[in-house]
Order: sequence, then C-alpha cells, then structure tokens
Amino acid sequence: MARDPLVYALTIPNYGTFIYEISDKGLIRVNWEEEKDLREDYEDPLGLSRLLKLYFSGETVDFKGVPVDYRDISITYREILEFIRDIPYGNTITYGEVAERLGKPRSARVVGNAMRINPCPIVIPCHRLTARNGLGGYSLGIDKKILLLHLEGVNIC
Repeated sequence: MARDPLVYALTIPNYGTFIYEISDKGLIRVNWEEEKDLREDYEDPLGLSRLLKLYFSGETVDFKGVPVDYRDISITYREILEFIRDIPYGNTITYGEVAERLGKPRSARVVGNAMRINPCPIVIPCHRLTARNGLGGYSLGIDKKILLLHLEGVNIC
C-alpha cells in the first residue's frame, strides 16, 4: 500500500516559495507560490531544494535525475512530458516541432494541453516550449515563463 505523499517547502528569496509533493515513486507536483516567508525543509529525499537553489542562482541544472510520479496522467501526455525533459537548458522548441518529433505532426495542440497540465514545472521544463510565432502560454503565467527563459540566457524579443 502506497504511503501518503510527503510535502516539502523551499523559499528562494526574490522568487517565491516552492511547495512540492513526493511519493515513493518520485515527484508528484511542484507549486510555485508568490509568498516569500522563508521556509525550507532540510530532509528532501530527492534533493530538489538543492537543485532549485542552484537553478535560481544562475547555474545550469539538469533536473532529469529527479524521478517523476506520473499518477493520473495519460500515456500520451506522459510521453510528451518525458520528451520535454530532454530539452536542454537554455534551448527552446515549438509545440509543433515537439509534435513532429513524436511522429504526430498535427498534434501541436495536444502538446500544448500536456504543458497546461504539467504537474512539475521547471523539473519538466515546459517553459522551454514556444509558439511558432511567439512565446505561447505558460500555466504559471507569462511573466514566470519570461523569467525562467532569461535565467537560462534565452533571448526573448
């Protein structure tokens, strides 16, 4: 029988508080909140706090080593989310290009829907996806997408 998820928090000054849930299979979800009340749980079994601190300090961080628990996510969306995890730091790709590379060239909207339900932003870097003619959306708001892309050195016109 699976245990209840463990919940951890980390506040990164000037950015906000990250609340994340972990199961025995991996990371379930990450929430990025505006509050900045300086919290940190030091017993983080996945080491996500350390990685997030490095990331927001401007270090190149690869989150692919963090296991993700894709509970309640369809096989199609899981395939898309796993593909997104391979987009390198500081790079972008369009929704259409992702669909094409997955062998479903007419499925850019499906890719967009998978990004909309992404339970683990930053770890699954959906901010690296753009529309063909612009930034596209972001489930946490366009300002956070721009912030993340700037952190990674991506030029945004």
